[in-house]
Amino acid sequence: MLYQILKPIVSAAVHIFYKKIEIANRERLNEAGPTLMVSNHNNAFLDAVVVEMFAKPQIYSVARGDVFNKPLIRSILTALRIIPIYRKGEAEGMMEKNEATFERCVELLEQKEHIIMYPEGDCVTEKRLRKLKKGAARIVLRAEAKNNFNLNVRVLPIGLNYSAAKNFRSNLFINIGEPIYLKEYKAQYEQDAVKAINNFTQQLESEMRKLIVDIHKHSNDKLYEDVLALYIPQLMQTLKLDAENLQHDYQANCQIANAINHFNNTYHESLKQFKHQLRDYHDALDKLKLSPGLFVKGKIEALSFLSSAGDLFLVGLGMPLHILGIAFNYLPYRYAYATADKKVKQVHFHASVNFVIGMFGWIGYYLFQLLLVALFSKSGILTLAFALFIPATGWYSLQFYSFMKKVFARWNLFTFTQNNGELTAKLLFHRQQLNDDFSAILKNTPPL
Repeated sequence: MLYQILKPIVSAAVHIFYKKIEIANRERLNEAGPTLMVSNHNNAFLDAVVVEMFAKPQIYSVARGDVFNKPLIRSILTALRIIPIYRKGEAEGMMEKNEATFERCVELLEQKEHIIMYPEGDCVTEKRLRKLKKGAARIVLRAEAKNNFNLNVRVLPIGLNYSAAKNFRSNLFINIGEPIYLKEYKAQYEQDAVKAINNFTQQLESEMRKLIVDIHKHSNDKLYEDVLALYIPQLMQTLKLDAENLQHDYQANCQIANAINHFNNTYHESLKQFKHQLRDYHDALDKLKLSPGLFVKGKIEALSFLSSAGDLFLVGLGMPLHILGIAFNYLPYRYAYATADKKVKQVHFHASVNFVIGMFGWIGYYLFQLLLVALFSKSGILTLAFALFIPATGWYSLQFYSFMKKVFARWNLFTFTQNNGELTAKLLFHRQQLNDDFSAILKNTPPL
C-alpha cells in the first residue's frame, strides 16, 4: 500500500529534481516474466527510484542491509519492497543472513516478479563500471537450477548515465540493454556451479559496460569533463547529432571517453601534454568568469548590444513572478541542500538526501501555506487557486532561473569581448588549437 501511495508523489518529485530524463528501450522495463534488473550504482537510493518510476510492474529492490537495524525503518523499507543484503565492512556478523535474501529473491522470481539490484556492491559516483560481485549471478542461476532452467528469467542490464549525479536540475539518460537468458549455462552449472557463476558475472559485466560512459583511469576523470566543456558542440555538429537529445549526447560522450581511454594506453605522453594545455585554457576562462560553452567564435560573433539588452529587459519583466516563485517554493529546497551539504560526507549520498528532504519538505511547506490561506481567507475558491498557483510559480521559477543564468553569462561575455579584443582573439586561437588537437585524437582512435 505504501509503495502505491508514494509512487506518484515520488514520480512528480523526480521530474522536478532532474531537468531532463530520457530512456532508451523503455519497453523492456515492462515486459512480463521474472526479471532481475542489474544496474550500475552511482547515486544511492535514487538509482532505484529513477528506474521504478518508469516501470509499470512493481519492483523489489535489493539494498544494503545495515540500514535495516532499527525496527521502524525496517518496517518502512519492507513496505517499500526493499530487501536487505549484507556486505563485508557494512554489517559484520550479519553475512549469514544473505542466504535468506537469496532464497527470498528466488521465490520472487518464481512468482514472476521484478527485482533490481546493483552488482557493483558499494555506491560510488564515477564514470566507470567497477568489478561486479557475484550475488546477482548466484541468485538467477540458483533460481533457474531449482526449476530445471525452465523459469526463463530475464536478466536486464541497465546503464544510468547522470550528467552530474549530485546536482539538482541535471540530466539523466537511462540506457536499457538487451535481456540475457540463462539456458546456455544449464550444462555448465550442473557440471561446475562456481565456474558458471564466474562466467555469467563476466558476461554481465561486459554487457553493462556497453551501457555507460566508461573512463578506465581515475586520473582522466577531470580531463573527460574538460574535453566535454570544450569539444561537445563541435563533435555534435560533426556527427550531425541533436544537442537536445540525451541519447545523442550520450553517444558523443562515449566517443570522447573511448578516445581518452585509447590514447591513455597507446600515446600516454601525448595525452598528458594535451591534458595540461586544456587545463591551462579552462583555468584562464575560470579566472575571467567566462563560460566555456559560450566562448565559441560563432556565439561571440552573434552577440550584440541590442540582443543582450533585450535579454536583460526580459529578465526585469519576468523578475516579479520569479520572486513570488521563490517565496512560495524556495525554502524547502534551500534547507534540503544545506542539510545535505552539512550532514552528508560521501558525495554519492548527497542527491538522495537532498531529494528526500526537499520532497517531503516542499509538501509540508505547501500544505502549511494552503492552511494559512484557508484560515485567513475562509474562501474555498481562493484556497484552490493558491493550490494551483504555488506549484505553477515554482515551475516558472525553475525555468526563469535557467534563462536568467544564460542571459547574465551572455552579457558577461559580451562586455568582456568588447573591452578585451586582443585577449579574446588569443583565447579563441587557443581554443581552436585544442579543438584541432582533439579532432586528431578522435581521428586516430578505433571506433567503438
